[in-house]
Amino acid sequence: MEEHFDILWEGTSGRELGFYILALDPEVRLIEDPGIYIAARKLKSGIWEPLSIGRTDSLDEAMRQQSDHACIRRHHGSHLHVRPTKGDRSADDELVTELLEMWNPVCGTAA
Repeated sequence: MEEHFDILWEGTSGRELGFYILALDPEVRLIEDPGIYIAARKLKSGIWEPLSIGRTDSLDEAMRQQSDHACIRRHHGSHLHVRPTKGDRSADDELVTELLEMWNPVCGTAA
């Protein structure tokens, strides 16, 4: 069964990674599964700007932590783009590195 993601983000390898888009809200409960996330804001042009990119052992925890991240708040971050993964740290770290190198987000990565 094919997944239907809300957005595709391209990495330096040229591969496109699918993400779901959620409002950045600590009241929203996500799955406790590992994943990759991008804290982002939507520009007036309609383009998404990544502010922070990282991996987490719990997407739910990442949602709550990002809402308190000072740099993301300062740059008006409004959404979290999430990609659940199987928790292979090496593979996840490789994807995060690709995304960081491609997009160079202003807030970098949040551990």
